[in-house]
Amino acid sequence: MGSKLSILAAISLSGFGIAAAQPVPSTLPEYKRGLDAYKAGRYDEAATLLEKAYKLEAKPEILFALAQAERLGGHCDEAIPHYRQLLTQTTELATAKAVQNNLALCPNSEPPPPKTEPKPDPKETKVEPKPEPEPRIDVVQGPTKTVVVRKSDPLAIGLLAGGALSGGFAIGMLMRSSSERDDAGTARTLDDANELHDRADRDRLIAIVAGGVGAVAIGFAVFRLARGGKSTTTEVAVTPTSGGSMMVLSKSW
Repeated sequence: MGSKLSILAAISLSGFGIAAAQPVPSTLPEYKRGLDAYKAGRYDEAATLLEKAYKLEAKPEILFALAQAERLGGHCDEAIPHYRQLLTQTTELATAKAVQNNLALCPNSEPPPPKTEPKPDPKETKVEPKPEPEPRIDVVQGPTKTVVVRKSDPLAIGLLAGGALSGGFAIGMLMRSSSERDDAGTARTLDDANELHDRADRDRLIAIVAGGVGAVAIGFAVFRLARGGKSTTTEVAVTPTSGGSMMVLSKSW
């Protein structure tokens, strides 16, 4: 099929038209009417027009739009071979990833079977000793995450608050990543699908890093507080929001 640029440059979205320098995008009236029907949510009509356009001009951007219209119109049996045809024609990783992700949205796309873990040999099963309970530490989980620690340590309390805030931020980024991945499933072009999938992967990575930092901070804070100090009660509550999280910190002696 050529390079990624030869595919994506031809299908950049402008309203619902196509704007690119090379290669020249399709100017077939069937293609333009098919995109208009797609935009209006008339997927069956769009698929019919785009199929005619592809027979006249076998361009990858037409085939991708056709597969999208067929899937969103409830005809995955017709969309699957068109997605796979695109996969056999491209050598670009980003383009193949966008097509593969949308192909996976079809229930009959034959995903690889899940890996099965080998069953442990009963003769080799070891009985792990029960861990000793941590002293005077209560953790309560619900719609908000609340950690109650009965020890006094300014540094540990600061780490505990920061770790809880990082955890709330991670939850918010995971929610955002999930929303972006859903939007990629209804993308009209490979360019849009690539961008949304890249955003979703980036936000998921940020969420993992933030969650890991928060977990380390909370673990270190709990370790310090468990080692000793003046008796006190510190409560940290974190609630995820659309932009990150909201934290409430209270202390009683």
